[in-house]
Amino acid sequence: MPTGVSELRFGDIFKLPVGPAGLEPSDRLRELDGKTVRMVGYVASTESPAPGIFILSPLPVSIGGEDESLSDDLPPSAVFVHLQGPAALKVVPNFRGLIQVTGVLNVGAQEEPDGRVSSVRLVLSEAASRRYSAAPVALRKRGSAVAQIVPGPSTAHGH
Repeated sequence: MPTGVSELRFGDIFKLPVGPAGLEPSDRLRELDGKTVRMVGYVASTESPAPGIFILSPLPVSIGGEDESLSDDLPPSAVFVHLQGPAALKVVPNFRGLIQVTGVLNVGAQEEPDGRVSSVRLVLSEAASRRYSAAPVALRKRGSAVAQIVPGPSTAHGH
């Protein structure tokens, strides 16, 4: 792992077991707020993705549009990933398989462009943002079976 980057697992996001107050941020999550972290997860498949953002989930999920936002299957530990620079204007394609994301962790309630309220966000650098908004997307397997994004042209063409 690169110097200055900490690993954050979905199981580290909330205190376990869940207590009478419901889901509470873990001490580890609070310690890493504002720091660079690496996470591995699945991009949640969405019917109407918003530009410059995607949702990283601990398991493969497909979520509906705005009319289903209060009843979709999004896990509570899902992380909203925000792109920066010109990539913030592009829609991120729906990737299949695990991906690795590194960005600055941001903790606290925030309303997202799609109307959902996120508790945890990763803000990518402009360089990393370009990788996730590029299409066509080529995925290649690595030893850990985590897909790595291979940069392509700077315009998104869909899935």
